[in-house]
Amino acid sequence: MLGVRSGFKAKINEVAPNVFSVHCMIHREALAAKTLPDILKNVMQQVIRMVNHIKSSALNTRLFRKFCRGMDADHINLLYYTEVRWLSCGNMMQRVYELRTEIRDFLQGQKKDDWANLLNDKEWLAKLSYLSDIFERLNTLNRSLQGKGSNIMEFHDKLEGFLGVIDLLIRKVRADRYALFPSLSEFIESENFEVANLKEPIEEHLLSLKSEFDRYFPDIDTEQFALIRNPFDAVENFDDDDEPAEAELIKMRADNCAKDVFSRSPLSTFWCIMRHDYPNLAKIALKKLLPYPSTYLCESSFSTMTAMKTKSRNRLELEHDFRVCVSTTQPEISKLVRDAKNPQDIEFNEIRNISTIDGVSRERNLSSVTMVREATTDPTESVTTGMLLLWGDDSEDAMPQKHSKEADVIAALKFPTRSAERKVAWHKLRLWGNYHNMTVMDVGEGNLVVARKSNGSGHTIAADDFHKAARTEEKPAC
Repeated sequence: MLGVRSGFKAKINEVAPNVFSVHCMIHREALAAKTLPDILKNVMQQVIRMVNHIKSSALNTRLFRKFCRGMDADHINLLYYTEVRWLSCGNMMQRVYELRTEIRDFLQGQKKDDWANLLNDKEWLAKLSYLSDIFERLNTLNRSLQGKGSNIMEFHDKLEGFLGVIDLLIRKVRADRYALFPSLSEFIESENFEVANLKEPIEEHLLSLKSEFDRYFPDIDTEQFALIRNPFDAVENFDDDDEPAEAELIKMRADNCAKDVFSRSPLSTFWCIMRHDYPNLAKIALKKLLPYPSTYLCESSFSTMTAMKTKSRNRLELEHDFRVCVSTTQPEISKLVRDAKNPQDIEFNEIRNISTIDGVSRERNLSSVTMVREATTDPTESVTTGMLLLWGDDSEDAMPQKHSKEADVIAALKFPTRSAERKVAWHKLRLWGNYHNMTVMDVGEGNLVVARKSNGSGHTIAADDFHKAARTEEKPAC
């Protein structure tokens, strides 16, 4: 399955012989969970046939749903079993057991006496209740192995815990104690059922389940797990070749800064930080922490893609949407809303420009108004969203007029783009531009058009050009 002889793994080993590979541990758990003795496998197959009979027909599905509503059942739908969906078997078993009375009555109404008789058979129902309980435990284990940020050590601990529970269940079954099987225990008490005939197949199944887990999860080197989890208190256990790492461990245990980092950082982050000061020791730890123990991230990304690319959207280009869906970066919605509500601040700037006309140098005032959106208290995060840039007359009577209109400029920039107030304010600005022999037009997107009346030439001036001019003290290209 892993291509050890001639497949993918073999090709990788040809290039990198020391590469460390891991078979998806969730997949191995699903393979180990498939083991069932014949007597219990027959029960599961009969349940699958019942469910398929009801679910495969739209009419039967609607009738069964209506039937469950009429009986005030806890559920109104059955669940399909699909082999490739690893949790579906346990979900199906539990739902059938919970709706066993409704299913029996429904099948009797459809003259399916063979199946209805099974649902009246106490021994068959006891087997069904056991399957519901044991598959629920397997599903719980499977779900605990899913998620991001896991490592082999965490998976190993969960599997060891599960096998320990299996050993406990075997001992309890041998002692005729079934309290750890909730559905089976409830059925035995409510029906006064004698479970002697069921004891052997249950014990056989638990033993085979433990054997399959041992086969799919052979012993791995766990001697260094304790050292990786807590290098400051664990017992030293190094090979002869790891003497440099042993020396680094002694230094680390005397390093109070390392202890502080260990107390407030996740395990993987701690060892990534320590790899600079203690490279040999960190290499041993990261070798256990780095490998992905499962293909959960790949499978969840594929599920995201299939959810987006439905039959009606089969020609959709997924690149950008897919990146947004699988990204772990969270949008700062509150910040965006706050920026939209807060008024925009205005900055006034004066830039001196020296131009040469007909061989004569003239110094002009480059009057500018810059609109700044204050996102946070950090000035580096302020974003320029608009600007007014005008060539002004440097005569003494022109400058007071220009400065007297700055309030109109502020009002114009603070109003919403398409509002009536903004139109009125920009009308005043155009009058101001007339005084300076200029035409001013707001074209949106942070740009303003400034046109000379003498020749009618127009220039679009953007915020980036303004900042460039401010740095170089030259006229912006326009």
